[in-house]
Amino acid sequence: MPARITTPVNDTRFYGLNFGSPGLCYRLKGEGAHAFDERTRLAHQKRTTLGIAAFIVNWCGTRPAV
Repeated sequence: MPARITTPVNDTRFYGLNFGSPGLCYRLKGEGAHAFDERTRLAHQKRTTLGIAAFIVNWCGTRPAV
């Protein structure tokens, strides 16, 4: 998944500003954000979830089970 850097529009910026810890935000592509009929494609949700999981595995320094 290519990186997409944008201006902060959520609370993740406060982690860096107030606590010295970088924030990471993944968002799903979709329609009707924050509306009663907000929706996304399941394929994109799966791809985003796998991206977050890969980040966590890398961040934690885990290794494959033997």
